[in-house]
Amino acid sequence: MQSQQYAAVLRAFGVEHGEPVALCISNTAKCLFTLLALDRVGAVRIPCAETWSDERTLERLAQTGARTVIANRKRRAAIDALRAQLPQLGRCVLIGEESEGWARLDALAARAQPFTGAETAENDPAFITEERSYTGAQARDAGADAFARLQLDQTDRFWCTLPMGERGWIEYVLLAAWSGGACAVVHEAAFRADERLELLRELEVSVLLAPAAECEEQSALPAFASFRAPRLRRCLSIGEASAAAAQRWNEMSGVPLTSYEAV
Repeated sequence: MQSQQYAAVLRAFGVEHGEPVALCISNTAKCLFTLLALDRVGAVRIPCAETWSDERTLERLAQTGARTVIANRKRRAAIDALRAQLPQLGRCVLIGEESEGWARLDALAARAQPFTGAETAENDPAFITEERSYTGAQARDAGADAFARLQLDQTDRFWCTLPMGERGWIEYVLLAAWSGGACAVVHEAAFRADERLELLRELEVSVLLAPAAECEEQSALPAFASFRAPRLRRCLSIGEASAAAAQRWNEMSGVPLTSYEAV
């Protein structure tokens, strides 16, 4: 329902089918709803990861010719600093707060009539990442392939800890897990090894995909010796974790830690 209301507001703002829209967002539920809303509108989504420098973000916005940028409060100040260098920007939409010169998305969405979706064709552009562009059909196929490679099913709770906006996050979370019917975990806070272990248990995560460095730091915690997450059935590292870390994951959690690239 929320993505449908967001879609209605974006259409009212003038965002059109086929229009490139830059997304400067973070790992929050509202940002995920915005991604889904743009899909309903039929806009071309251009994710700009929060790990990027201002220079990299500026270059991306200039290259793609995006006339609309959507940001959340965490990214607003950086976009404000770049706006003078981006004369083509006609719409700046903010998620989660009010700020001068920005249209506030979620305040208007609460009063909007839901919009279920525009008609789109399989060869319509859907995403532009740094590595490649996806049509609707390519995005669907990439998601189905990733769903299979991750060995997900619709009962899973899948947590990919990459920042929202990275190509991997788009492929694994949005195109694979969410579109495939699995539950996707979205968590905004900066990485803290002890907190992540607790959340794996509390959120009943069944499949984890995380950078190798995060997995290694978690395995080195004294508390890892008593780590229990009953639903966890699959742990995948992005990059190769050390043999010692892999052994501790296997011994303490009962779930092998596998490099995703090797799957």
